[in-house]
Amino acid sequence: MQNKMRSTILAKIRYAISTNYSLKGKKDGREAFVSPDIHQWFEDGIILLEGKEPFSGFITLYRNKELKVAIANRDIEKGEDMGPDNLKFIKINEFKDYIKTIPPGQISDLERPIRELKDLINKDEMDESKYQELLEKYPWVFGAEYLTIQKHEYLDDENIPDFTGVKVRDGARDIFELKPPKMKIFSKSGDLTSEFHKAWSQAERYLDFAHRNEDYLRKEKGRVFDNPKCYLILGWNLSQKEIKTIRIKERGNPSIRLLTYNDLIAFM
Repeated sequence: MQNKMRSTILAKIRYAISTNYSLKGKKDGREAFVSPDIHQWFEDGIILLEGKEPFSGFITLYRNKELKVAIANRDIEKGEDMGPDNLKFIKINEFKDYIKTIPPGQISDLERPIRELKDLINKDEMDESKYQELLEKYPWVFGAEYLTIQKHEYLDDENIPDFTGVKVRDGARDIFELKPPKMKIFSKSGDLTSEFHKAWSQAERYLDFAHRNEDYLRKEKGRVFDNPKCYLILGWNLSQKEIKTIRIKERGNPSIRLLTYNDLIAFM
């Protein structure tokens, strides 16, 4: 009872903010609200929340007169501070186009690739080809950005990445290099292992070749590599300290994206 007046004032302030700073409208025939968010990561854009209630719902980015919706870019633990690296923003129209690429038989059970991946991990499957086959079967799990995932695309006789992904947007390719989830990444002293450095060097070599031989790959191989990224997929249930270490390594080369298998499941 001592706090009744204070609580009433706070409730009125919240009500005033909710009614005056959320825009109410219609979307697909349904009532929806658009509200500003406390996280504003972009100098030239605004982060908004879009949902059935004020200040809740999907995370969106309005920038350059264009609206994009956020999807998970990597695993986010409960209570973790979220930043722009955790999310990927996709144009609404592009996202609708991506959805069309999913075969009707797979739309009915979108959780299936997650179950299949977890089964492989729980069985301690060390055969990389099993994971390659799964991702080739479900190319849409990478945020529905890729039309197809193709195994063992030869750049030349010495550079053979695990697979490349053909992007829905422009038909250009990104490179994917995959290692077993439980490959040893850290030594007992907490340093990155030689196995990790070997995988990292492999990713750098593929990217360097694709940059230096862009014309050759386009004309002779019919493969378009326009400023490609390389996704290096490895690691499972890493500690926060270990994740921080690999993120520092990742920031050293923005063309290489490190995805743990936890990140991959979040992406799915």
